[in-house]
Amino acid sequence: METIEILLNVIAYIETNIEETISAEIVAEYAGYSTDYFHRLFGIYTGESLVAYIRKRKMTFALKDIQANQRLIDVAIKYGYGSERAFSRAFSGCFHMSPKQAKKSKIVIQPPLTIAPLKIDGFKGDLKLEYLSDVMYKSLPQMRVASHVVISENPEDEVIAYMQGIMKKYEIPDSAEQYGFDYPVSESEAERGYRGYEYWVRMDESIDETLLLKAPVTIKSVPSYKYAVIRITEPFIDPFERIPKAWQTLVKWIEANSLYNRELREAKCLEQVTVDNGVTYMDIMIPIQSL
Repeated sequence: METIEILLNVIAYIETNIEETISAEIVAEYAGYSTDYFHRLFGIYTGESLVAYIRKRKMTFALKDIQANQRLIDVAIKYGYGSERAFSRAFSGCFHMSPKQAKKSKIVIQPPLTIAPLKIDGFKGDLKLEYLSDVMYKSLPQMRVASHVVISENPEDEVIAYMQGIMKKYEIPDSAEQYGFDYPVSESEAERGYRGYEYWVRMDESIDETLLLKAPVTIKSVPSYKYAVIRITEPFIDPFERIPKAWQTLVKWIEANSLYNRELREAKCLEQVTVDNGVTYMDIMIPIQSL
């Protein structure tokens, strides 16, 4: 099944199940992708995040009901909100007006998204950016990691600081490999401006894992995968430009070469930051093969 057909099926699924609990994880599973990869894929094709789109469609259906004179509390409950206040806050965030104002307005009800093909045949364009490397391959062996998740307005900095504290306390060397990736948040968390980030510290044989059993971290076993990788030079000079552009470039490249493996839905797309001779690099890594 082509990517566009999958995305159109997902959009139809959201429309049909709009009164149910719909999360990014549920939609990605329906589509047959990992949550983090599908989040990137959906954004590249549509220009908006999956969580934001689901919320917008819920509010669009709610607007229809409000304009049809349904009671506000009934509309709130219908779309999964426990109170009029919570629903009104979400509605105002979407339409920049209260439900009462919207009832009297002439807002045009927007149809669901349409999906246009990406121009990705033989895709190379963004690889010419001076801060992006060519796409390369990297294999990681099976590994044990100490993991922690933070959900907040600034989860990356907070979880990295937390794990650095764990490393210092339990004498894990700074040379230990470290990886991070986006962690899915609920619709209510997204409405409050929260994001999630999970961070791994790889534990080699020199680390006494029994000490970490008492630490406030989760110990995980990660299978061995082959990854498609793109490297960003100095990603934090302009992080809101360089990091998203790298993700977009790598996903487009994988789509152009039909390399995404839908059997790897549990595998994570990773970010790894390293410093070499005073230069900071970030590797963006998408799993393409189980080893």
